[in-house]
Amino acid sequence: MSLGLSNLSEKFVNKKIFKNYQFLFETDDSAKTANKYVLPAFIEEKMSKVYYRKDPSKTKQYILGDQRAQFDPKFIDNDGLAAYFNKLYEQVDIYDNNISLVTNQFLSPIANSAPTFYKFFITDTIKTSQPWLVELSFVPRNKADMLFKGQLYVTLDGNYAVQGANMTVADDINLNFVRDLQIQLKFEKDSKSRFYLKTSTLGIDFSLTEKGMGIRGSRTVNYNNYKVGIQQADSIYDGPSTVIAYNIENKKAIKSLFETQRPLALAQNELNIYHNIDTLQKIPSFRTFMDIAALVLSGYKQAGPVEIGPVNTFYSFNPVEGFRLRIGGRTTEALSKRFYAETYAAYGFKDQKWKYFLVGPMLSITNQYIPSLCTTSGRLIKRYQDPWTKA
Repeated sequence: MSLGLSNLSEKFVNKKIFKNYQFLFETDDSAKTANKYVLPAFIEEKMSKVYYRKDPSKTKQYILGDQRAQFDPKFIDNDGLAAYFNKLYEQVDIYDNNISLVTNQFLSPIANSAPTFYKFFITDTIKTSQPWLVELSFVPRNKADMLFKGQLYVTLDGNYAVQGANMTVADDINLNFVRDLQIQLKFEKDSKSRFYLKTSTLGIDFSLTEKGMGIRGSRTVNYNNYKVGIQQADSIYDGPSTVIAYNIENKKAIKSLFETQRPLALAQNELNIYHNIDTLQKIPSFRTFMDIAALVLSGYKQAGPVEIGPVNTFYSFNPVEGFRLRIGGRTTEALSKRFYAETYAAYGFKDQKWKYFLVGPMLSITNQYIPSLCTTSGRLIKRYQDPWTKA
């Protein structure tokens, strides 16, 4: 899975602010966006062993390795990004009657009711492959319906199996800011002459405008080593449907796994993403920008294994405490994944009282003065909390 900014103009790329970052940009080879640029920003690879049982139905995925070009985790939630992208780019099964894409349901072109909603045309016969194939083009009967258009490649051996499919969406539909969508499916025949999905590719280009900058993502799934008719023990399917079956800390083993067993070689521009993200995070100006962005968005300043903040509470004013200063912070996963603590200290210059707070795994100490203000007959009523609370 890869993701990046798309449809970038030459004027945008050559801005002075990007002078030290030109190595990140690539020329777009898409026909729709010729003479434009893209900015790759994310790539993830995952290798799994998948078991499927028909009765009772159960699918179990054992993840053997997972690697991604990731940013410093103190700035960006890489796991959250990966989970969101995997949810967005769902698997496409043309044999399902309804195909779910970006929260919408599309009728498959080979569903039982497809001839009611699609028009089909035989546009070519391919005799260079065995068995021979017929190219079957299809378009929606109603251009405003949530339907596909494209080509199916169907075998002419009497089985009429789908060997390949190229699909996109109709031009006149409104699909949640989707500017372009491409689906490619390829099937291969096993020793028993049954066709199985070999490669599935889904590419989506999101944008607010037709010609402006957007976000383009692509997800490719490759299937190998189908083994059919092998009865597995029930223990294989126990537990959650997805299991991590490798040591996430052993990065060298994960890297070696993909170098030796990756079924599809990455293109050079995809390999460059890993190198470019690592290089980007070593540039001082980029790290400074990320520090400021994290401070503005989260309100906390990174300081090694702790975070100082939130900054919007450093200074405040109220009628009871007057001018109030506060300093606080909390621990992060860089210090410990099992231990968490948070604290602050504050002082009011009008009431001349200290307030403090400390919380940890087994401790909570509070000395808080909580003003509750209301007006009754022109008088200011003050409410005090018990100054010592221990739990």
